[in-house]
Parts: sequence; structure tokens; C-alpha cells
Amino acid sequence: KKVGRFGITTARGPSCDEIDTTIRQLYQIDPPPNTAAIAAIIYMFVEPDHRNQNIGALALDVISAIHTVQGVDFTVLVADDNGSGGLVRWYE
Repeated sequence: KKVGRFGITTARGPSCDEIDTTIRQLYQIDPPPNTAAIAAIIYMFVEPDHRNQNIGALALDVISAIHTVQGVDFTVLVADDNGSGGLVRWYE
């Protein structure tokens, strides 16, 4: 029985100016431009009957482990909500 669906990138990619700026602001480090290895969480969904059981947290741990093995420095969450901000607030 499925409890959720999760989509992630399976290969690391280069950073970009926006991500480098965020890294500098959040972590007070200054990596050379576009050198941080980045991977992404494209989507996460837990079936309603299985929510509030820490399945999302477990999925994040597994995704983090996969990205660590791939040599990823940072994982980003892609939250495309067409500008409303609602999806971004939900993930926060």
C-alpha cells in the first residue's frame, strides 16, 4: 500500500547565483561561484490516511542520505506555487 510519493533529482548539479547568495546569507560561507553541488526535492506527498506519522520527516532523512552518497552539498526544495506564496508557506 502506498503511503506517499516523493520526487527528487538523481544526479547532482551545479549551483547558480541565487543559490550561492542564499548559501552566503544562511551559512556565512563564501563558496566560489557555481561550485556547490546541488540536488532538489521536486515534490513530496503523503496520503491523507498516513499523515501525522512522521513519514515526511523519514522521507527527508532518506533523501538526505541519498544526496549525501551522491556528494551533494545542499538540497533545495522546488516550491512552484505560481506566485501565490501559499505552497511555500505550507512547506515552511
